[in-house]
Amino acid sequence: MIPFYIPYCSPRQQKYVNDAMARGMLQGDGHYSQLVCHKLGELTGISQILLTPSASHALELAFWDLKPGDEVIMPAYNFPSAANAVLRAGGKPVLCDIDPGTQNLSPYAVEALITPRTRAVCLTHYAGVSCDMRAFWGLQQVYGFLLVEDAAQGVGAYFENVPLGAVGDRACYSFHATKNIQCGEGGAYLQRGNPEVFQKVLMFREKGTNRHQFMAGERAFYSWECMGSSHLMSDLNAAMLLAQLEDLEDVTRKRLELCAAYQQGLAACFARERLYPMEIPRYARGNGHIYYIRCRTPEQRQMVRNALASRNIFCATHYVPLHLGSMGRRLGYQYGDFPVSERTGETLLRLPLYYTMAPSQVAMICEIIEKVIA
Repeated sequence: MIPFYIPYCSPRQQKYVNDAMARGMLQGDGHYSQLVCHKLGELTGISQILLTPSASHALELAFWDLKPGDEVIMPAYNFPSAANAVLRAGGKPVLCDIDPGTQNLSPYAVEALITPRTRAVCLTHYAGVSCDMRAFWGLQQVYGFLLVEDAAQGVGAYFENVPLGAVGDRACYSFHATKNIQCGEGGAYLQRGNPEVFQKVLMFREKGTNRHQFMAGERAFYSWECMGSSHLMSDLNAAMLLAQLEDLEDVTRKRLELCAAYQQGLAACFARERLYPMEIPRYARGNGHIYYIRCRTPEQRQMVRNALASRNIFCATHYVPLHLGSMGRRLGYQYGDFPVSERTGETLLRLPLYYTMAPSQVAMICEIIEKVIA
């Protein structure tokens, strides 16, 4: 049997979790939380970092200050978290079609949707492959919106030489069990510049209080200052996460090797255009989070899935485009609005990929796929 994924486990994570328990401070912003933030700062060059229970919580921090009527453009081919965060803040998610090669937001489609109410563009770096940041930086200079990175899949990936998570104004990471580096459930919020805004985010995250100032010795007590919620990762999760982050380079290297093996093993299929490969632009340096193929038809995708399942090999489709769900229809969208997203949703197939996977398993999967589509 070849599972779709197996969560990575660091040999040091149990030691760190035991140490966190011995220290006795298991809530958020403890010893290991501070170490993780320092580690992420080294990785990204960002100093304003907060650990959260999930990437969804981090996105809520990114959009906490939206005003009613503010619009946020985001990909239709996407997980619902960003749209939910915008709606919870009182804003309006504006869905947009994607580039057929990268499955990332199309800058041209985005520009056509910009209005005076556009407050932000939310960039999802699909599969850990960077969006075309030079195009989006150019649009930002003209229109003045915030760039928010949904870099949930992007830890350890780059745009040119800039880490994902550091190319926008605000960003989020995910450390969910399905990610390259994980702590079961977890996330991080990253922000460039504007320290006054960051202080407000700190209060929002701490139930609307100025507790962070109290903990820093700047206040004799803390009080309720604004509306807020609880968006802190426990120090137990952070202890596990630190051990994993220390292994990021090795994990990324191994996953990229497996992706390269898939690419080589399916090269003949791609050359004959029996399947379509992942597209990784020259400006992007991926992290091997996902390896996917795009089939010619939904029927071909099902044939591939069935052939692999018959050998106990498990693969997975991905998102149902947001506009096709009940919430998307309630926002006024319908089938046909975003044809590239719809096509991707019907034909994209993710293949097994995890740290302990063997190259021989990749070779076997490629052989089965080649036979079924010959």
